[in-house]
Amino acid sequence: MSLSPQTFLEAILETETQGLLRITNQEILTGFSGEKVMGILQRFSTLFSQVENTCYLEVGVFQGLTLLSVASACPSISCYGIDNFAQFDQDKKNYSIIIKRKKELGVKNARLINQDYENALSHLAKYIGDQKVGVYFVDGPHDYRSQLMCLELILPYLHEKALIIIDDCNYLHIRQANYDFLVTHPEYKLLFETYTRCHPNHMTPEENQEVRKGWWNGINVLVRDINNELDPLFPMTERDRTVFVNEHSVHAHFLADLVPATLNTIYDLYNSQKQGKSVNVNALNSLFLKMDQKSEDFNKQGYIPKKQMNTYSEILPTRYNSNLRSDVNYQLACESLKLANKQKRTGKMVEAIAGYRKAIVSHPNSAISYYNLGDILTQMGYFEEAIESYKKAIQLKPISASYHYKLAEVLLKTKNQESAISYFKKAIELNPKFYGSYLQLGKIIKQQENEREVYLYYQKAIELNPKCAEAYAGLGDILYSQGNWQQSLSYYQNAIQIHPNLFTAQLQLGKTLAQLGRLEEAIATYHHTLELHPDFVDIYLPFLEVLIQKSQLDTQESANLQYPKKAESYSDQGTESLNQKNYTQALTYFYQALTLNPSLVSAYLGLGQTLKWQKLTTTAMVSFQQAIELNPNRGDSYHWLGECCVELTKIEAAINAYQQAININPKAAHAYRGLASAYQKQGSWDEAMNFYEQSLELNPKYVLAYNQFADALMEREEWEPAAQAYRQSLKLNSQQPGIQGKLDQVLSNLRDFS
Repeated sequence: MSLSPQTFLEAILETETQGLLRITNQEILTGFSGEKVMGILQRFSTLFSQVENTCYLEVGVFQGLTLLSVASACPSISCYGIDNFAQFDQDKKNYSIIIKRKKELGVKNARLINQDYENALSHLAKYIGDQKVGVYFVDGPHDYRSQLMCLELILPYLHEKALIIIDDCNYLHIRQANYDFLVTHPEYKLLFETYTRCHPNHMTPEENQEVRKGWWNGINVLVRDINNELDPLFPMTERDRTVFVNEHSVHAHFLADLVPATLNTIYDLYNSQKQGKSVNVNALNSLFLKMDQKSEDFNKQGYIPKKQMNTYSEILPTRYNSNLRSDVNYQLACESLKLANKQKRTGKMVEAIAGYRKAIVSHPNSAISYYNLGDILTQMGYFEEAIESYKKAIQLKPISASYHYKLAEVLLKTKNQESAISYFKKAIELNPKFYGSYLQLGKIIKQQENEREVYLYYQKAIELNPKCAEAYAGLGDILYSQGNWQQSLSYYQNAIQIHPNLFTAQLQLGKTLAQLGRLEEAIATYHHTLELHPDFVDIYLPFLEVLIQKSQLDTQESANLQYPKKAESYSDQGTESLNQKNYTQALTYFYQALTLNPSLVSAYLGLGQTLKWQKLTTTAMVSFQQAIELNPNRGDSYHWLGECCVELTKIEAAINAYQQAININPKAAHAYRGLASAYQKQGSWDEAMNFYEQSLELNPKYVLAYNQFADALMEREEWEPAAQAYRQSLKLNSQQPGIQGKLDQVLSNLRDFS
């Protein structure tokens, strides 16, 4: 793998777009950093993991967030962290916390160097042997001298193409130390700098959440430019050196070691005054006036004043040192890529595609441009083009697990399972801790019914990510298919606990509870799921089946103990919604009614009609059959059952249902019309015509009967009576353009045959 400034810039651009390379377990790893900071460390370390005898090193470990996130993402590179835990560790627990987290994550390649940074860096070979540091992250003591010494002392141990990433560069004195280092060591160049609006402690909670996904408190990235490919670039500093000159006054003062406490006390007095508390401020009024002015200025700018030092940095730029002398088009490609990323985020997809293509034209070897193009083409459904883009990205950057993973995903969309499997497996080979690949392989092979292999993939996904709800649900599915209800139940419960809105797991949990005879729990599960996601059609039939099962087990006495009035009220509301064609709301009401009273016939009847209108005919038929089971003397239940049977071409069953409806109510015109349509589908024309006529005799204003009767006559080429039937229908309802068209066709046929 060729390491160059260009390669590193590609990694930075990829981080800007995607954040973390590997998502960390947020339940285990907490701390203070941004996802993009960790993402850039992970990507740089992945690059150096291909270089023999190199390692990752950081100064300032705190509780292990960056160290362990890098070690987890890059298991093949040794990772070292220097910290003597002299700061931010009042309870002296940070070392133990890191060891515990390391064990929980199963990290084997991270080592703590529990020393002062100067001692550790001065004798670094004692800890890392003859390895060279490829990636060096500086997040230790933030005073100017410590910052500069962290850069100076590491020099003998750095790889010839090493990267130095410096955190908290919003601080002026950090940037000054970086500036001074670059001036005195011209072989190192500033590759990338970016900053946040201000220090996270000065931000609103919403802004703070945003920087946790981004660059936290600003970073500088330095690179050893051995081929002198980059122009000199320096972080912005201030010519006014007052703060640095003041160091002499502070250091020489006999109260020097009490300066932080003194400043904090003064701040507390000031804060008390702002809160209206009684404070003796006679000797401090002049200072308070100056603080008031500062506070007013900050508020005007939209900042939140706190006692942390000023790190406001809105004027600081985000810059890429992309003046690669060997490639004059590289800057243009970077700008095109950056603009395309912005257009993608704002939904300007066509413009973004054009931008990525422009970046590729300017710089054909940009893997990230091909990758982003593939991503947006996938979103827009251009799968074949996306596949070609991902393949080109892989050709340019074959070590990227995420590139292989994304290609495998789009291959799945094109039903190319075998190729998808091979790319998912390659992603695992490149990054054995990429749990998503194991999950996807489990899903694919599940369709091939290789339960043993599926089980192993899901288990591995859970091992790598204990919060992988889909893997728990997948294991539950395997056990469910084997009839192991009790074990499958626990897996579904785990999945739902992790991801309460995983509706497929909710569905399977309900089915499992029903298999175990825990009907009330199953009903409650289905009801809860339906409330969250009323359009989840897969739940309608199993929910209905368990309600029927509950109804059959209930005695009449226990059914009466339910909430009959409330259940009937829900059923009435369902009927009202059905009449308004608000089918989703109607379903919710009918299921609510049946949850309270599983024996409510009107709710089954209304539910069946709603399901039929939603083209869920098989499920609707089950509902009508239950309505008949509960009350065999309602003709409308048989009529609707007949309608379902006709739709499903179960003609004999339809005829029987309609005849039952007529037996109960001999004047039910709609039942005769339905019976006629069933005979018509059977080809029994005489019976069909007879029953159409009986239906119209019972209800001479029955528009649907006229239309179906006319259709039957038209099919038999009886043009004159067909025309008469269509005219009568239009006389009853003139707003039927389809029927008018049929009448015109019949009249045309009459002219042709006259």
